[in-house]
Amino acid sequence: MDNIKNKGGMKINLPLAIVAIVAIGVAVALWAGNPASERWPLKCPLFQMTGWQCPLCGMQRAIHEMCHGNVLKAWEYNPALWVSLPYFAVLGASSLFPSIRKYRIVNWARQDRTLLIVGALLMAWGVARNF
Repeated sequence: MDNIKNKGGMKINLPLAIVAIVAIGVAVALWAGNPASERWPLKCPLFQMTGWQCPLCGMQRAIHEMCHGNVLKAWEYNPALWVSLPYFAVLGASSLFPSIRKYRIVNWARQDRTLLIVGALLMAWGVARNF
């Protein structure tokens, strides 16, 4: 049920198509809206309740600034974006294009151990940025 065929007979991975549509919608929203404004609806619940920044705090503002070409401002909001983005881009590309899974870097990125390491580093960043 994961794959469906369109009228041209091409197979479409439905869960992946849904994720892609949502990602495009989020990117357009972050480009058009300003997450730094008070009217932005999505605020970090951890920060709102405790005042502590989670590893993802500032990510929306950083992506917004990246979309507008303000690289240094994006770095100020959340440097973890620049470190983690290539890793998650490789994961996403390997899901979209299974033929690239033959490359060593893609296999490394897809290992459970690597995901645990990246997750642990992001959690460590979440703790360190509050001190």
